[in-house]
Amino acid sequence: MSGPQRKPLATVETVTPTLNDKAIISQVGNTVKSSTLQSIYNLFKTGYDTVYATIAQLSNYVTTSQLSTTLTTLPQVASVTINNASVGILNTLPIQIVPSPGVGKAIQVLSCTVSFENTQPDDYQSNLQLQLIDGFSSEAIALSRVDFLGGVSATYSQYLTIQQGASQLSDQIIDNSNVKLSIVGGDPAPNGTPDVTLKVYVVYQIVTL
Repeated sequence: MSGPQRKPLATVETVTPTLNDKAIISQVGNTVKSSTLQSIYNLFKTGYDTVYATIAQLSNYVTTSQLSTTLTTLPQVASVTINNASVGILNTLPIQIVPSPGVGKAIQVLSCTVSFENTQPDDYQSNLQLQLIDGFSSEAIALSRVDFLGGVSATYSQYLTIQQGASQLSDQIIDNSNVKLSIVGGDPAPNGTPDVTLKVYVVYQIVTL
């Protein structure tokens, strides 16, 4: 960095007050107190140094890497809005909700909620069930009710049911795989001109394998 550098406060020596110091006088009720600018500065610096030293001590116990790891293992929320055009081909082209977490890690889905919005009843007539899937194996992680996309003209939000048991030898938690939203059985068959928007909310955490 070019130009003059500002000296950290912690490295500035305290200064002994002199007779030329500006006096600071305050009065609360009948009590009058007097101090000097340098005295106030020295008091401030002492507090600053205490905080500085405390941070330095904490760094001996918690590193930036450890703090980052702790934060990424806490539950997180991913939200995606899916427009009408994408809903119509959601089986052919599933939409990513949670990106891949990296090698040696996997996504554990805790819950999934989907908000349904349309402007006319019965937008679709078949293939109406949503599914949250593992992006690598396409194994279902969560399922909506079977007629989710066949709703009346309204707005509603519902939980998808987490699938606790997969088929034999199938994985639901896979190393470095993402999570997507799809539709069971194929793309939904339109009934007239659909006008549907989905808002997907997934609560998840990253686990180390």
